[in-house]
Amino acid sequence: MGSKFGKSSKPSSGEATATAGGGGAAVSGGSAVKQIQAARQAAAQAAYMLSGIETQIDAQGKQVNESVEKLQLAKGDSGAMKTLGVAGNEIMRQLERLDQLTVPQGEDELREKRKGLARKGNRYLDLAESNGFKM
Repeated sequence: MGSKFGKSSKPSSGEATATAGGGGAAVSGGSAVKQIQAARQAAAQAAYMLSGIETQIDAQGKQVNESVEKLQLAKGDSGAMKTLGVAGNEIMRQLERLDQLTVPQGEDELREKRKGLARKGNRYLDLAESNGFKM
């Protein structure tokens, strides 16, 4: 059993080429992994933002519905009109956030959710407008 200390530490030319080629693949593979991770993170962030916007639109839509019911019972109810105005303004703000939100390429499910939220928010705004809310 000979000692390895005496042997040359330089690899043969074939080994050097294989190592360099492998290293190059690892670097480009690493950037692909980073791109995938960034895309996943962007999708997760968009989903999180959509969830928050949805929560706000649902909550304010409920306020719109309750205000409309009160207004149908008592025309000119100032409290209901004020609530309707606040809810309408908040829905408009959430729709603006929705417009500014970029959904990553290939995230069709998130795109559909975004479109659905826009439709829902606009329905609430239409209802609010038809009952006295002024934009």
